[in-house]
Amino acid sequence: MRSVAVVVLVALLAGCSGERGTPAPVASSAQVVVPGLSADLVQQRADVELGRIQVELALDEGAAPLDVERLQLRSDAFPAAAATGPAAAGVQVAAGSAVDVAVVLGAPAACTPQERRDPSGEDAPPLPATAVLTLGDGSTATAALPDAHRYLARAHAEACTGAAAAAVVPARWDPTWTTTGSGADLRATGVLHLGPVAPGGAAALEGIRSTPLFHWRLPGGPVQLAAGESADVAVVLDPARCDAHALADDKRGFGPQLQLSPDGAPAVPVRLWVPREDRAVATDALVSACAQRR
Repeated sequence: MRSVAVVVLVALLAGCSGERGTPAPVASSAQVVVPGLSADLVQQRADVELGRIQVELALDEGAAPLDVERLQLRSDAFPAAAATGPAAAGVQVAAGSAVDVAVVLGAPAACTPQERRDPSGEDAPPLPATAVLTLGDGSTATAALPDAHRYLARAHAEACTGAAAAAVVPARWDPTWTTTGSGADLRATGVLHLGPVAPGGAAALEGIRSTPLFHWRLPGGPVQLAAGESADVAVVLDPARCDAHALADDKRGFGPQLQLSPDGAPAVPVRLWVPREDRAVATDALVSACAQRR
């Protein structure tokens, strides 16, 4: 089994604009080629909520160990991804093993019209990138990241869809959650703040897609907003699953997709995560209601 070490690289935020071009060269006193080094991008389920991707660095059997003090992801799709300082304990890639280095992507750039409408990225081509490595001896090396499994392409499509929708109608969850009912009918209720809608625009919330844990219900029905208008929308969470596996292994239960229609266009799914610190009421209500069903 590959040994995996994770170092989180915090990105600065940048706007969703610009065109994809050739990245500027990286200044370095010494560029080296690392024999036996290969790299690509991967994304685990837990990475999606955190807006990050993993750069997998692998060394062939028999290669010399590689000490990496710093890594920068260079991608025109996510120009805000920035290098960290040296890792506290250093990161070493041993021969015949791999290391996953986590990169927070930041805001997207160079969004295409298709990406603004389709967050799935199913039809998007790979988005190749480059990893720039600062090695233990102070030299630098680069590794091509072909995005063979299109993890970066899908992350870019979802980020672009979210940014496009937010430009028309901002959305956020209120931190305060309450409950209604009791026993098997206990439900968590939250408030979704929508707006104000951008000048000259319009927006509609047609519904909210279910997640592995909840059905997200709008008791007041769809919401229509004109330019400058805002709304506080009540959302009720009905249990979707009560099995122990769903509760213990959840990665997307609090990341529902809002069905938003900006400016009269067909609705697009926009994922809006409930912050982790605000989930206790809904989690407790789900556990209690499920316990009454057994």
